[in-house]
Amino acid sequence: MGLGAPGGPMMGPPPHAHPTVPEPTSVEQILATIQGALSVDKATRSAAEGLLHGWEADAAPGFLSGLMRIVEQRDSVPEPIRLLAVVVAKNAVGSSWRKTLGTREWSRVPDEEKAVVREGAVQLLLADPSERVALQLSLLITNIARFDFPGRSENLLQLLLSAAGYDAQLAPAVKLRALKALKRVLQGLGSKRFVIEAPQQAAGAPLALPDLSSLSQRITAERELFKTRLSDCFAPLHGLLTQHAAAFIAAAPGWEVSGPFAAAAAACLQALLYLIPSPTPDELAPGTQGVLEAIHTVCTTVQRGPPASLGAASSAAGEQWTDTGGKLYERLAALAIAYLDTNPLPFAEFVPFFLELFVQSALIGLDAATVRAMRPKRRVLLVRFISKALLNPFYRQEWVESPLPPHLPPQRLQHLMEARARAARAHAALSGLLTGATCAQLVEALVAKYVALSGEELEEWRDDPESYARTMEVESGPDADTPRPIGVGLLLCMLEHGGEAVAVVLLGLASALQQRQTTPDALLMREACYRCIGEGFNHVSSHINFEAWYNAELAPLLTSNAPLPPPPGASAPPPPSPLGGGKIGPPGSEQVLLASVLAARALWLLGVCGGELPAAALGGAYQLCVCYLAAEDVVVALSSVTSLLGLLSLVLDDQAALEQLRAQQRAAQGRGAGAAGGLAGRVDAMQLAEGAAAAGDQQENAGAIAEANARVESRLAALSNEVTAAALLNCFGLLSRLREVESMVRVLQLVSVLVEALGERIRPHLGIIAAGLPQVWSRAEMLSAAAASAAEATSLLDRDAARRRASDAAGPSTPGAGGAATPGGAAGAAAGTPGSAAAGRGRPGALAAARGAAADSGGGMGHEAGAVVRLHSALIAVLTHLVGKLRAVALEDPNICGVVFPLLKYSTRVGTPEGEVLVDEAFRLWSVTIASLPSVPPQLRELLPNAAALLRRGRDHAALLPLLEAYLLLDAADSLQPLAADMGRALEASISNTATAVLAAVGAPGTGPGGAAGGGAPGSTPAAPGGAGGAAAVQIPLSAETPAEAMSAAALIDVLLQLFPPGGSAAASPAQHGPVVQLVAPALRSMAALLAHPAVPSAGLNVKIINIFEGFLEVLGRLWLLSPMTFPELVAGLDAAQAAAAAAVAAQQAANGGAGGGAGTGAGAVEGGAVERLLDRWLTIAAARFLEEVVGVKTMSMLGRFRRRMATMSLASLLRAGVCEQLFEPRKVLRVCSLAVQALADDSEFAADQSELDSLDFAADLAQDTVLARRLAITRADPVRKVDVHECVRGLLAKLSERAGGPDAFLAALAAHGAPERLRLQLAAVITGQRLGAGGIIDGEEPEDSADPADDDELYGLAPPGLSEGGVGFVSSGSTPE
Repeated sequence: MGLGAPGGPMMGPPPHAHPTVPEPTSVEQILATIQGALSVDKATRSAAEGLLHGWEADAAPGFLSGLMRIVEQRDSVPEPIRLLAVVVAKNAVGSSWRKTLGTREWSRVPDEEKAVVREGAVQLLLADPSERVALQLSLLITNIARFDFPGRSENLLQLLLSAAGYDAQLAPAVKLRALKALKRVLQGLGSKRFVIEAPQQAAGAPLALPDLSSLSQRITAERELFKTRLSDCFAPLHGLLTQHAAAFIAAAPGWEVSGPFAAAAAACLQALLYLIPSPTPDELAPGTQGVLEAIHTVCTTVQRGPPASLGAASSAAGEQWTDTGGKLYERLAALAIAYLDTNPLPFAEFVPFFLELFVQSALIGLDAATVRAMRPKRRVLLVRFISKALLNPFYRQEWVESPLPPHLPPQRLQHLMEARARAARAHAALSGLLTGATCAQLVEALVAKYVALSGEELEEWRDDPESYARTMEVESGPDADTPRPIGVGLLLCMLEHGGEAVAVVLLGLASALQQRQTTPDALLMREACYRCIGEGFNHVSSHINFEAWYNAELAPLLTSNAPLPPPPGASAPPPPSPLGGGKIGPPGSEQVLLASVLAARALWLLGVCGGELPAAALGGAYQLCVCYLAAEDVVVALSSVTSLLGLLSLVLDDQAALEQLRAQQRAAQGRGAGAAGGLAGRVDAMQLAEGAAAAGDQQENAGAIAEANARVESRLAALSNEVTAAALLNCFGLLSRLREVESMVRVLQLVSVLVEALGERIRPHLGIIAAGLPQVWSRAEMLSAAAASAAEATSLLDRDAARRRASDAAGPSTPGAGGAATPGGAAGAAAGTPGSAAAGRGRPGALAAARGAAADSGGGMGHEAGAVVRLHSALIAVLTHLVGKLRAVALEDPNICGVVFPLLKYSTRVGTPEGEVLVDEAFRLWSVTIASLPSVPPQLRELLPNAAALLRRGRDHAALLPLLEAYLLLDAADSLQPLAADMGRALEASISNTATAVLAAVGAPGTGPGGAAGGGAPGSTPAAPGGAGGAAAVQIPLSAETPAEAMSAAALIDVLLQLFPPGGSAAASPAQHGPVVQLVAPALRSMAALLAHPAVPSAGLNVKIINIFEGFLEVLGRLWLLSPMTFPELVAGLDAAQAAAAAAVAAQQAANGGAGGGAGTGAGAVEGGAVERLLDRWLTIAAARFLEEVVGVKTMSMLGRFRRRMATMSLASLLRAGVCEQLFEPRKVLRVCSLAVQALADDSEFAADQSELDSLDFAADLAQDTVLARRLAITRADPVRKVDVHECVRGLLAKLSERAGGPDAFLAALAAHGAPERLRLQLAAVITGQRLGAGGIIDGEEPEDSADPADDDELYGLAPPGLSEGGVGFVSSGSTPE
């Protein structure tokens, strides 16, 4: 093949590469490394895998060609080594378009080597004897095609088609291999992106603008070539499909090969249709009618059975033909669906024929045994075609009869009328399915042939009940793609589109089955009908009274066979009990099994439709479900778990709504955690305040609270102490009987929901939970150890195969192959995956059952490890709710502590696959645990090494920093000393990350994808104020995590400054102000840099950004209040750093070949120096009055008064210290004075706020949160609270008067700069020792003098907009200042 000699000139690093591992020097080294990756020795394998991963990522020249040389050595290199070489090559090419252009692996391979690999991969595909190697080669070709077709590999598709052609001189197996490779390539091209790289400029050459017109033309030309080459594939594929299909149904010589060939050609056509529906818009490609006729003929023939020439269907040839024909049927049905999806109007005239084929001939015409004998995929596709046709908007009466667009040209009008005529015929055929005898036959066929349980499923129920239950649970999920949920989905679609007629048919069938003789088949049909009624209850509820049905049939059925509940006061779970006490029949008999089937469905109906029951009936329903938890039949017991989850989910929904209403009420009243003054809850407090402002009438809100509370109490009253105790005992008894992890997870979810719903009412039953959890934890430890041992034995090749299986399981990349996504609940179900409505009915109370599913296919974990993670996750959820509801009472139990602390240690380990998945949930348990204790116990101190590793990892700051704050607040600062350096770096990183996100959100230059913007702190690389025009236009919305991380960092710094206040040294260096200031100084510099950044506009900011700025200013203000001498050092160099950033961004754009742009300011940016921008922003935010404060939301009013007081005192501290010359600028002096008057006017209300905070109840207002209580306690020593603000302002005015030459000169200067007379009178009064009251009233004034709301602007001395940035109010989508 001429792939180059070992160690030839192609080896060696590219000039721009930055390899992380030593680069390969020869093919022999690559071969030895691949051999090492397959070694049984773990150390050898790990070292080799590390090298291969590094080489994959770097794609050094010669590496890919060396791999291809290994693959071609068929005689001397064993197959496993060659197979791994192809896998590595496939990964090295890469297929992810989420990477930037410069980091895509294939883009860094030299062009001449690319050509060698492209040609060699196709040659090896056609020559290699191993099908496994050939499969990976086809995937390698697919990845290459994503990058190089058609620009660098124009004839790739035609080359593969030629190899698969009738006349190709290749073995049939090789031809089929080529056709299957073409299918994969076509599917892969679905993710093709057209990117034209800008021409590289010579080093030292002057920067030139690229010719955008030329680049656009190149992209357009490649798109056209792409369509042309795809269109050229239609005719050859049509020919291959029709020729091979005809040979197969005629059983001509070679039919054994013709069937798979026809199926492969159909798969290629399917993928091609989703890329380019037709060469001519709104018309089928030439030859399509022949293909559709072939589809119809082949499917009809396959349904009839093998040709007579092959003998009986039971003969070997007949069985082979039937099996091959079934697979061909699947491919052809999928192809018909593709035509319907991509060409609905041209295909409409064929819809009646295919409905006749799939409905009358197949679903209705074939008996149940024949339909059930089909492969599941074929059964799914039969129904999916009908579903998609029913959902197609062009086949609806609304489209067929909609008014014609006016002024259409005659030719267009004629074309539209023809399309409507075809669509009308399709609509008529579909309407026939929803009425009359056809509707009744189709509904009964779906119930009998798709929904009813089969004999094989009943055998699995009996022999492996947990596996059966898991299968049923999966089928109830939203992504289920098996016959039963797809059949139910079609029925839901019929109910949605057929209305009352279909509902009457379904209920009539159920009624008829109730009257039939109780045979096994009739009972299974009845159970299936009940499932369909439950799934479609929203559509049939107007025709059925569930309460009456429950009282007349379901309750008596369940009561007659229910196991006995545990005796009162029992401390151990009862033994499992057979249904009916063993009177139904001997264990394992058909009678017992059928009774279990009906009982399980009745329990399921309770969970799905239990919301229809009145409160008086709920107690009995709960009692029945709890009794069945002890059923000997595990499937029935697990069905009762699902039912209870459904019933309790109604309680949780009501409780969530009630808590939201109460939180808004507390915000309006200024009580609760949001008013405690801490920064950590500021974002939540803002959101609650917005809700309280939107709620408006508090009396109406109180009525809603009373109504929701009554609903919750009525539901919880049904859960008596006896029922709850029995439920918990039976749950732990069931856990001891289960052997599959997924089953255990479901039961733990029920325990978790019980605890969450009951809250304090769970306290009498704490002993039951504490006795059961240690056994669960022990089993989890054993399972975890077994999964870890299994994971150690896997190789790189095994993991690649697992990833590929996971990818295949996720569905083909071709759109529509797995069911197109469609809006709506029933519509989604009809399209092939049950939508939200169906899923909600079929799986009530499912709580994060899919958590950790991603771990099954990634991160080095297999299915076993993923299941173990979900078990730990469920255990964490139980303990989080238990500790959160009972606080210290729960942690006083040694059994609970014996699980909580080891589980936290296990779940927060860095570097383990389990820890990666569990850490977020572990943080919640950690947080609620530490908040429930008066001090930090040794077990929580032992978690700090894990916390240090998490800090260094840098991905969990938003959750981890509040935990460290809790350690500080609970007097465990000594234990944090070893983490000090990591904390400092984490704080700086959090602020820098916030700055990057904020700048990207405002569209700062250099902050888009691939940009290099930072926070602007000295030593970092912030965004420049100007740059390339294209780079400045990108705005990335601020995520919800950014404010959380920012406020967590600010809150930790704030607590550090309160607990360890700086010494107030006269030195400028932060190091002279104590170790805490020295530790947080880098983070504080980053805060100041962001606040002073020129690219941040003065108006139009998102409320999240305003919240972040407010938090940062509070922290900086606290420091400068205590140590004003640190101000010069923290703001030093901001202008120089931002100028350097501008140069860095310009250099980066030049290096990337981007257009140069002159430096300038962003839209709305403030001119002037960095310190001036910082002060302007500070004054603006400090003086702002947000809408929620104006309308009287008390929490926001309290926060506003604190903000104004803090800013006043901090600015006064800076002015008195004389460290900020910019503050003496007259316009800023005017704004500072205006702010000071606001703070003085707030003083009496501020004092009332503090009294209100002191009166907060630990249980009612603070939810027994010791951390929150401690945070509130330290504010009592806060200088902002203790210092007399009048004396502070008086000292400020004295300093300003002294500088101005006396009070009169000072007031005259203010007047000269536009100060209102009212403001001057207020300032004069303060200077002379008078005090200002509420509303800014001077001692001795009458309240009416300034009570007019129209005087607010004068009262607060707001500067006119023309004076400075301060006059331009923030405008945001969430909170708007007055």
